[in-house]
Amino acid sequence: IHTFQPEQLPRPGNTEAGEGGDLLDGEAGRTWLFLELRALATAITSTGDARRNAARDALLFRARRDSLAAPAELTRLDNLDVVEGIPEYTAWRLSGSSADSLAAALRRTDTMPISWVRAVSYWTGPAYGFLLDQLAGNAWRDAQRQGARLPTILATVLGSTPFTTQLDARARLYGGDAIRRAERARVVRRTQVLDSLRTRFVSGPVL
Repeated sequence: IHTFQPEQLPRPGNTEAGEGGDLLDGEAGRTWLFLELRALATAITSTGDARRNAARDALLFRARRDSLAAPAELTRLDNLDVVEGIPEYTAWRLSGSSADSLAAALRRTDTMPISWVRAVSYWTGPAYGFLLDQLAGNAWRDAQRQGARLPTILATVLGSTPFTTQLDARARLYGGDAIRRAERARVVRRTQVLDSLRTRFVSGPVL
């Protein structure tokens, strides 16, 4: 898939993490990402107004995540959607995978022991791609080839804005409180490990 990609898609720039590149390793970035993926899972397995409402929720959570990103990090994430996300979407399609199987995988992402700094587009690419196929057929692909961001294309297809004044209420529909608790607990565990390592290798005896 990557072999043919340069002929079909824009050539993006850097995809390596730099300034602000730890966003998706932190509590807030991970929380909004997992909510976005859960909303996308709901959208691709729903129909009618339920699908459109879940899609609007995904855009709401994506907008909140994007608002936390440094400009360089936002550009990097957009580049990853092109370099890795669209090829991953293509692989899901070529393998004949169903929306149900993708949704099941999306709903497990918050328990996956991986680094989301680089892996994020392997999930956002297929999720947005499947949803756009459902809502717009093949029409969205021309906009993507011209460099439009996947969330921007989805917003255009929906023709409506997210529930911008109901962020916390919409998050609770997707288990937002549980995700926040889990992410806070992760921060505590990680801090304890780092403190232990600093004591062992930096501030404590070295002989």
